[in-house]
Amino acid sequence: MIILLWIFGLLITLLVIATIVSIDNRLKKLNETNEKIVELLTKLTNKDKLL
Repeated sequence: MIILLWIFGLLITLLVIATIVSIDNRLKKLNETNEKIVELLTKLTNKDKLL
């Protein structure tokens, strides 16, 4: 019985770790996207200033 609880706890721990890693990867992608958006908006703003 104790072994089953230990295995169940290990599986839950692995699930939590996998979820955290997945969230971290999504946040990195979102950050990259935001940086690209800021870059494009900066370029557009600079073009508007020139006109």
